[in-house]
Amino acid sequence: LAVSIHGKAVRPKKHTKSGGPSGPAEVTTGMAGGDEVITTSTGFTLYALNNPTEMTTFWCTGACTSVWVPLLTKGAPTASGDAMSSLLGSVSRAGIGDQVTYSNYPVYTYTGDSAAGQDNGQGLAGPYNPPAAQYWYDLTPAGAIN
Repeated sequence: LAVSIHGKAVRPKKHTKSGGPSGPAEVTTGMAGGDEVITTSTGFTLYALNNPTEMTTFWCTGACTSVWVPLLTKGAPTASGDAMSSLLGSVSRAGIGDQVTYSNYPVYTYTGDSAAGQDNGQGLAGPYNPPAAQYWYDLTPAGAIN
């Protein structure tokens, strides 16, 4: 069970089995916490774990992915707004599918965000598999940790 920055329990959303995405994911930009950040096509903030090895060793697995939901794609993801298509990619995850990457960071939505434009996951502690200093951050359109 995760705890929000406000000290409240965050329960994972119930997901229905849909068979995965039906097409390419779209990454765009929006405002959250007073900053322009990358978002889903529906305006939900996308987050990255600030661990450089997250790009090759996934620290968010199992129960973590029910709170931090990987953005999946079928085919090459697309960019709109100020999101840069040159920073988009994807990585295959066993048992999950193709996860969108931005500036080489796998990106996730956070179940503690109940509406577009929220960034309740900003600065929350990571899953704490070694190394211990991991935090979730949103990303700027330039691909930097915000």
